[in-house]
Amino acid sequence: MRRIAVYAAGTISAGEITIASRFASQLSPEHYHVTYIIPRHYEKILPPSTDKLLLDPVDGAGINKRRILGFLNEYRPDFILLADPYTCHHASSWTGLSFDAVKAAGIPTIGLDEYNYRSTRASVDYYGGIKTRCRDLLSECDFSIQDVPVNLIEQKGENIWKFSLFDNNEILRFLEEDKEKLKRQIKADLKMKQDEKLVFLAVSSWEHANMHRLPVLDGFIVNLSRLLLHYLEEVSPDCTFIHVGQEALEPLEDSRIKYIHHTGIPSEEYNRLIDASDLFITFNLVSVTLSRAVLRETPAIVFQNDKIIDFSALQDTVKRMPDWYQHITKGIKIAYPFKASVFGWCSFLKPLLEKNSYFDLFSQVPVFSYSKAKKAIETVLYDEAYNRQYRDKLKLYLRQLEEIQSPDEIMDCMVKNIKSMKG
Repeated sequence: MRRIAVYAAGTISAGEITIASRFASQLSPEHYHVTYIIPRHYEKILPPSTDKLLLDPVDGAGINKRRILGFLNEYRPDFILLADPYTCHHASSWTGLSFDAVKAAGIPTIGLDEYNYRSTRASVDYYGGIKTRCRDLLSECDFSIQDVPVNLIEQKGENIWKFSLFDNNEILRFLEEDKEKLKRQIKADLKMKQDEKLVFLAVSSWEHANMHRLPVLDGFIVNLSRLLLHYLEEVSPDCTFIHVGQEALEPLEDSRIKYIHHTGIPSEEYNRLIDASDLFITFNLVSVTLSRAVLRETPAIVFQNDKIIDFSALQDTVKRMPDWYQHITKGIKIAYPFKASVFGWCSFLKPLLEKNSYFDLFSQVPVFSYSKAKKAIETVLYDEAYNRQYRDKLKLYLRQLEEIQSPDEIMDCMVKNIKSMKG
């Protein structure tokens, strides 16, 4: 039996653990044993029966380094799957192990490439115009795996394999048997009329983090969320709006919208609510939750911004907008481009979007365009022709997913490559 250690060192986002576990959990237990090395506060993301080495960042680099090296010496994995080689490297301040130290262990490494870093030459642009250039750690891994969505299905590369985040058969079975039944049940539970619209906004905890400590990001996500609430009020005032995020929004005066706020929901109920929604909204183009929503036939809109907007220089235009729009944009002052929420990533993600049919499965809308934002919401909620077209595109995409190799097949290829290298 082959042993795989999944190493995920991120402390502000569980995304990398979730994606890596999607790959590892599909491996045959008869042929592969998997153990995770993760921060303690993410323990509940994985099933209770999962083998784990839990690390506490507050213990510091020295203690955590001894724990990790002790585990590797005892477990003797055949592969280390780095859920994010870059996070692994930067987390050395508390893990005690840099990327180079992991490589020095002499264990074959598999790098999870979530966003096709290689196509960007590891140049990353952040919100506010900050740009960084990273060492190409993924090319230094022995092998790479890329999750689909969001990576291109067709794109090939040496020692790079694609894997599907979601079970295709499970998706098709849900769409054929359970989708409409679940929608009726959830709306009844929420005491909604069946023809009323259910809208879901998901905001992750990292979207409230101000990584580069920019004053323009203070309150930014809350202002964007309030903007969407007002758009909804004008388009579909009788809807139910579920908002999962760190901060609740102030209720709109005299609004008929039923606003429900959660700081967090158990994952099973969270997914059920999204599956039953008429519209899923996010600010993050590469959200795993977005992928799950659209593949399970929940129409979605990603609200983003493609240019620098100085609202003080646009007062003539802004004054023609409703008072609420003027108030919100006055609080924002200047907006910078973003596709991945407060991370920005406009240029970084461009190669990912080229000729990628996944990104045709939902709308991408400029969040500050009053007319375009309202029109997009209205189209998704009420235009049956649009939704038929979306469902047709989805069927084609799901057929493409069937062609992707399974994790077992991918690992078999890696094992053969290792054997040929040792020759």
